[in-house]
Amino acid sequence: MPDDIYNYSLYFFLNAPDTFFNIEPVLIFESSWYPYVNFAMLLSLMLLYLMFLREVFLETSRRKEVAFIFKYTLISIPLLYVSFAVCVFLQYSNDVIFYTAHLINGPFCALLIYHNWNTKGNLRLVIYGLMVTFVCVVITMLMTIRYNQGLYAHYIDKYPLLYIRIGMFIDILLFQLFLMRHWVSQEKELATQEIKNQLAIAQFKNNVNHALHDDIGTNLSKINLRSYMALQKFYDPGYNVQESLHSIQTEVQTMIEKIKNILSDEQTLKEIPWKEEVYKYAQEMCEFKNINLIFNCPENEPNFLTHHQKYQVVLILKEAINNAVKYSGCTNLQISYMQGVKKITFKISDNGTGFDVPLATFGNGLKNMKTRAANINGEIQIKSDKKTGTQISLTIVS
Repeated sequence: MPDDIYNYSLYFFLNAPDTFFNIEPVLIFESSWYPYVNFAMLLSLMLLYLMFLREVFLETSRRKEVAFIFKYTLISIPLLYVSFAVCVFLQYSNDVIFYTAHLINGPFCALLIYHNWNTKGNLRLVIYGLMVTFVCVVITMLMTIRYNQGLYAHYIDKYPLLYIRIGMFIDILLFQLFLMRHWVSQEKELATQEIKNQLAIAQFKNNVNHALHDDIGTNLSKINLRSYMALQKFYDPGYNVQESLHSIQTEVQTMIEKIKNILSDEQTLKEIPWKEEVYKYAQEMCEFKNINLIFNCPENEPNFLTHHQKYQVVLILKEAINNAVKYSGCTNLQISYMQGVKKITFKISDNGTGFDVPLATFGNGLKNMKTRAANINGEIQIKSDKKTGTQISLTIVS
């Protein structure tokens, strides 16, 4: 008798939920409602597992054939329950329906394994858990068939649901491991993304600083010269002060628009009329210092420069013009460019006092020019002589 109690208790623990209410097992297993509730719980488990797999393998589930199988598996679950309930009510054999319910997710699981077999990383743990569960379900079904046929070749034949519970236990462990690793990976990815965002912000600030110094700085120099000229000739009857002030106002408005373009980075996406921009700037700057401007640029446009490269060329040439007008003391300023097969060279030449290039201390202007040139696959070269003046060349290779 004690052995019977032990075996019966072990069977109840492995094959049925423990109610903890001291209810006799026979009242549960032999009740009229037990088959309906038991099968509903089985199908609910299969449904939840199906939905869980779909969420984990969301990308794979969007494939046409996988979505098709998922759809009809979802439809089959309530149909199976209705068929089972009818068979129980009419006292027909429901073994085939019962065994089919255990394998209802089989086609969907097989497709997931097939499409993700070569997947690397943490998701592979879920694949392993899926395979273990599927194998254990098949073994459980086979052992259940043996049990229902009264085959007890082994001691464990008495507990056919043991295998599915072992499979579920392993699946849960693997999934927990997957969640832990996935969480760690996400934390690393978020940290990496944060660093990338900080670098992008730093780069953006650096670009804005360069643009403000080069483009806006040169325009401020031009406004400064105009203001100086207006003050010097304020009482000159032949000088139109109102026109000069209006020109300063226009230039300030242009600077405001340029600052907007720099901050939005829209200027790099537009077609830059670089020759007109450079010529206009050089003409106005030279006019203030009575410098003769020689603009020797062919009519044809450079055929391989991108919009971004043209924008950078404009800023570099403006900076070179600004330096020549302010510091060289020249009377002639020449701007030209020559295009070869795979390169183009821009030159700014003046006949000023020149300087000793190796001994010169350069400020941010030349540094920014060299940085901009390097970013567009270009190079800055400076030749200067105290007798013949200075020549700055910008060479860009295609």
